[in-house]
Amino acid sequence: MPNDRIVITKAADIETAFRTIRGTYQDVKPISNAVPHVITGEFSDWAYDLVTSRSPKRERWTPEAFALLNTPGLRSGQKRKMVGRIFDTQKRISSEQVETLSKITGRLGYAGFLFPSKRWTTQRFNDGPSLIERAGFSRQTRDTDIRDPELPKYNPQRDEFGIGFTWSNEDWYIEQRRAYTLISSKAHGQKATLIVRNSSHFYGRDRLDHPVYVSFKHLSDEDLLSLDREIIENPSKFMPWQALLKNTRGRNVEKEVAKIEALLDVMDDVDLKFSQWLKTAKGPAKFRSPHSVLSDIFNTEDGGLSHLREFLTGALVAHIQRQKAGSPLFLASISSGTPPWEPRHVTPITTDLLAALKELEDGVRPQDHDLSVLFNKMPNAQNQLTLVTGQNGDFPVIGMP
Repeated sequence: MPNDRIVITKAADIETAFRTIRGTYQDVKPISNAVPHVITGEFSDWAYDLVTSRSPKRERWTPEAFALLNTPGLRSGQKRKMVGRIFDTQKRISSEQVETLSKITGRLGYAGFLFPSKRWTTQRFNDGPSLIERAGFSRQTRDTDIRDPELPKYNPQRDEFGIGFTWSNEDWYIEQRRAYTLISSKAHGQKATLIVRNSSHFYGRDRLDHPVYVSFKHLSDEDLLSLDREIIENPSKFMPWQALLKNTRGRNVEKEVAKIEALLDVMDDVDLKFSQWLKTAKGPAKFRSPHSVLSDIFNTEDGGLSHLREFLTGALVAHIQRQKAGSPLFLASISSGTPPWEPRHVTPITTDLLAALKELEDGVRPQDHDLSVLFNKMPNAQNQLTLVTGQNGDFPVIGMP
């Protein structure tokens, strides 16, 4: 979104957010609506004021408080007070720990708003598996998938946690599910599990009480496959991230934080490498990573580009058959680990694009600049290929900006 547009809208959006925070309104969408403006506009003082304001229903907008820690320009003192408010603690926290908690909590906040693109990559198409399945993940079917099978699939009340897609080896377990993303390390001395809830207002936000859960207990693949709301909310199994600094006796919080940061790094790498798989025309995708989880993930015989083109072709045909104008979705580039609030090189799905993708499969370099950047094969955390619903991106509140 251009800065001049942010400046025009900021006064009304931010003032509405402040009124919502300080009032007793049940609907916190105005806060969600303001957060991308604050972060992309680099309004650090507003971010600080929003997070540290007294609020009678702070738990309802915890994901937004997490995300606001990503606002550029926050001073050390502001981060200290924001971290203290989020973790609800008066304890003295070292400057180094403030920086670490601020960075990781901000990343966790962003992770809860990364789900829109997964809507597309987990859809089955042409009577075949989804893109994520074609990349090597396994589709799971469980009792906790659906809440009401009589409702149509587009109704957000139909799913409980939704269909899950898993990948695991002897050291790692990864799951993408409509209601949450989960990653678990099973390596000796590094046991930890991270659950990031889908914090969309359309679907996911009410499926779990908190935006992020962590556990440092041994959990087998079977344990993780059988998760339900009761287990996740059980404090003997998991704890909300913002409770990390409570009841710390007998715990090494620094080591726990380091474990969660490592899980976040792998989670971001998985998304980035999936992007590389989608760009690969022939043979297994090649990428480098210090994480063993990526040594054999997405190691399919063929690349993902032909599958992506097939999916986009089906989406465009269905869009035309429904006599809808415009593009059914868009290709775009984002930075790894960041929500699609400022997508770059946004490209609509057209017959010309599909033809260019076919040429790319045949080894012909695209003439279009945006397409050339999007399908650059060099792994780059600033150029992660993604799918977005609107030309301006996907935001916490449908219809924004």
